[in-house]
Amino acid sequence: LFPTFIIYGHLVVFLYLTNSLASEKETKARMGMKMMGLQDGTYYLAWLIHFMILTYGALDLGLFIGGGCFTKVDGFLIFAFLFLTVAAMFGVALVIVAIAPSQKAAQGYALIYFFLILIQLTFDRDAPPDGVLYAMTIFPTVGVLRIVKLLFLYNFRTDGLNMGNAGQ
Repeated sequence: LFPTFIIYGHLVVFLYLTNSLASEKETKARMGMKMMGLQDGTYYLAWLIHFMILTYGALDLGLFIGGGCFTKVDGFLIFAFLFLTVAAMFGVALVIVAIAPSQKAAQGYALIYFFLILIQLTFDRDAPPDGVLYAMTIFPTVGVLRIVKLLFLYNFRTDGLNMGNAGQ
């Protein structure tokens, strides 16, 4: 159950980003800004800065929890793993907003997506075959669960994981 606690820190950021993107889509704010002369690069840079500020809290929480438990795992690897997880969740939020007809629908889809995958993998007693797990890791939530379990194995059953032995 421990991997789920790391994921819940990202849930707030995921839902906020989904809500913000859906709100912008509904109000057609980007089209108005483009009429005023907004460049695509500036638009995406603003979202990147917004995304980085939001992920700071989730990364701090994850490093606090993970850093205290994973004493034999390099902190930079934990940071990189958490950052890439949040970046992938941002991509999922973009896809959800693209297919959702309204802001409320996007919020509902985001919650359903997040919790169905989380519940299925957390409370399922029979682990799916490795091929199914690897295919499902395209979903960030599944990837987080799998990676945290592997970090536990490296931390408690081996000499640890650092930049020197990460490729082995």
